Amino acid sequence: MAADYLERGRERAGEYLEEGRERAMELQSSLEDRIRQQPMNAILCAAGVGFVLGILFNRR
Repeated sequence: MAADYLERGRERAGEYLEEGRERAMELQSSLEDRIRQQPMNAILCAAGVGFVLGILFNRR
């Protein structure tokens, strides 16, 4: 009985892991397409994020 629950848990964990991988790959593909369509926006956004992170990490 406990072994059955353990096996079902393993199967579910594997399914969740695979679903997460698929979603991550879809997100990556979507982001790559958007960057190709609007490269200047992507550059400005990355620069803005870098600027904000620089300010946050520079605080002591």
